[in-house]
Amino acid sequence: MPGYAVIGTPDHAVEAPLWRALGAATAPASTFQLHAATNAHPNAIQHRLDRWVRAGLVTRIEGKPKLYAMNDDTPRTALPPRVARDGRVTARAPTARDKLWRAMRVLRTFDLPTLVISTGVTRRSAEDMINVLHRAGYLRQPVRGNAAKATWSTYRLVRNTGPRTPSVSHRTIDGRVQRELVDANSGARIDISAGAASLRSRKADPVADGGVG
Repeated sequence: MPGYAVIGTPDHAVEAPLWRALGAATAPASTFQLHAATNAHPNAIQHRLDRWVRAGLVTRIEGKPKLYAMNDDTPRTALPPRVARDGRVTARAPTARDKLWRAMRVLRTFDLPTLVISTGVTRRSAEDMINVLHRAGYLRQPVRGNAAKATWSTYRLVRNTGPRTPSVSHRTIDGRVQRELVDANSGARIDISAGAASLRSRKADPVADGGVG
């Protein structure tokens, strides 16, 4: 049944990009506009929108076409809250990125082992988060690690913009796929693609560069 297959598309493939698109929208958007922003199938988008409207997270504006907007009091989180079949909003377990962002905000200065131990996430997840935030200018590297001396690079959080975890998104601009850090706290979208102008003075992979491997 094709219709069921579309609606049954895994949540992570539809909900996260759709939620981010709604949160970033400066005006109510139609299903077609949200399809253009996420590349998700319109039927899958509609199914999620209807669920969020019933839960009171999103407002539907009647007309042709219908328009949708995130409510003012809905938290602009990186991932949408879970919505049960009866419309109740339930808490979503924190992701690895959530744990890392919270730990960075508390520690302020840290190295990779400290971050992994304090959050319980994998080394790969911690390395990816460090690289993303370093590329975006959220982290500085005051101490470079030295493998020969068995020392780790040290990082400092220099842009603590708020409690919402920054996320990573992709969008096509002038035919080029651009990787961006999206900060729901400040509304900033920062190009962290390889070769981005803002990265030319930074190392492409700070964790791999410095520290014990």
